[in-house]
Amino acid sequence: MTRCLWTILAVVALLPVLSGCPEPEPDPDEVTWACEEPNNGNREYSELVLVPGGTFTMGVDEAPATGTTWEKGDERPPHQVEVGPFCMAKYEVTIQQYEDCVREGVCDPSGLNWDNDGSRDYETVANHLPDKCYPDLAECWDTAVNAKNYFQATEYCEWTGGRLCTEAEWEYAAKGPTDERKDHPWGNDPPTEELCNIPSTGPGWVLETWMHEEGQSEFGIFNLTGNVFEWVYDGYAEYEDTGEVQVDPVVEPDGEDGEYIGRGSCFFTEPYRSTTERTVWPAQFDWG
Repeated sequence: MTRCLWTILAVVALLPVLSGCPEPEPDPDEVTWACEEPNNGNREYSELVLVPGGTFTMGVDEAPATGTTWEKGDERPPHQVEVGPFCMAKYEVTIQQYEDCVREGVCDPSGLNWDNDGSRDYETVANHLPDKCYPDLAECWDTAVNAKNYFQATEYCEWTGGRLCTEAEWEYAAKGPTDERKDHPWGNDPPTEELCNIPSTGPGWVLETWMHEEGQSEFGIFNLTGNVFEWVYDGYAEYEDTGEVQVDPVVEPDGEDGEYIGRGSCFFTEPYRSTTERTVWPAQFDWG
């Protein structure tokens, strides 16, 4: 079955409490400095922005959309969540960024290879790209990388000095501090070509990470809807409304036998509510 291929996550979040920040409430100025002045790992590869943290309603009180291509994790019930401040990559991870990690002997270059003949001087496998990208992938260095599984995503993020966002962090970054329903990072207006790359608006392949400025979230993060799916850190579990605000919730991943969550839709899937939809795949899914 043809599946949309994942990026290694557009958003690489740093630990919510950063070195030098006072406890228990981090100083926003200190967090901003940490986002602007990366000082470990390879964070210079990602332009980071501050997501200041706050409280919001996670999920919706409706069943997932029916008749969709992908299996959905249930988006119910809505529940109150608080997340602390963190730094998030402004753009999705590019082919060049991932290739740099491969050339350092850290990242695994493999992936499902649909579109090229293997005649290249780079190792990273990517697909669903414009014709100009073949056979020279360097023509598309700033296109989002795809065809990478959960563990490849984790590996890359650790190489940068960061980690994958939790599911709560990802949804907060897409919606912002609100109790109102917000179907897309830009609001509730329907998707257009200027806002995102999905089947009804895009050309049918992965695009450059800097595109769709009009569709960015209120925090200035690009392509949280469409282009490529984004892995999050959490394993899959149904939501629970405890009646209390859940602080930085996370479902610990369950190794190679677990199920993992992707967010944001992609060029190949038509989202109904792109800020809340949950797509679930087993970690062992064979990307080729």
